[in-house]
Amino acid sequence: MIKRQDVAIKPKDDSTSNFLIERFIVPGNLDGLTLNISLPEGQCVIALILIYDCEYMLRAEYQDVEANRKFVIHEDERISSINTRSGPIPEGEWIIAFEVQNDLSQEQSFTYQIQGSEKALQAYQS
Repeated sequence: MIKRQDVAIKPKDDSTSNFLIERFIVPGNLDGLTLNISLPEGQCVIALILIYDCEYMLRAEYQDVEANRKFVIHEDERISSINTRSGPIPEGEWIIAFEVQNDLSQEQSFTYQIQGSEKALQAYQS
């Protein structure tokens, strides 16, 4: 597991949304990342999720996430989820931005978890 984080969202009087920026370190030798989002049913809505790799390339964009979801960013286009950009998974600091609706009457929370899948070892050929 690369990162697991519980995020609390507090109501604000002066805006309609909150942007939460999270950073996580991706180690080398990965061919994919999986993001799992756990939302309390009927309580929290994430209006927008943006994931950028360490080269600031947008790798995923999701709108109106209302339920538990799983997203995969992978080298292989066939494995990657819709609305992601497949390709090499560079090591370094990645960024995930959550825009959360702020029409809240009380504090809410959600949890996200990021896992990596290691590249298979290449068979040794002599």
